[in-house]
Amino acid sequence: MSVREKVAEILERGEGRYLVMGMNQAAGCGLRALAREVGVPVEALATMEIEGFGRKPYEPIVEKLASWIEERELDPEELVRAGKARFMLEYEPWEVLKELEDESLREKVEGEHPARMDLGTLLEVAEAVGI
Repeated sequence: MSVREKVAEILERGEGRYLVMGMNQAAGCGLRALAREVGVPVEALATMEIEGFGRKPYEPIVEKLASWIEERELDPEELVRAGKARFMLEYEPWEVLKELEDESLREKVEGEHPARMDLGTLLEVAEAVGI
């Protein structure tokens, strides 16, 4: 399956929120800067981040998201996993910390705001909690 097809599938199943969160982490910037980088209106990313999407996405947006992801040699599903980990750390940090058996990972995560974590750390958390 191509990156474009994966991105379209992620948006159709309503996980655009996590894709955008993962992309934010990979880019190391906020939503507006990411929208400029990707070349889409910030409102499009904001809608995905708020609603998750859950319907057939507008093809030019899918193409731009997929192109940005391909240029950075990222996997859209890993971005979703990282986004889910960030979401969990923001809204249920105590649950995540309880599940982290690796003491060094727990120390790395504890007290750090999820928006400031790098993609690799979020993927470690996702793996540790079974996302």
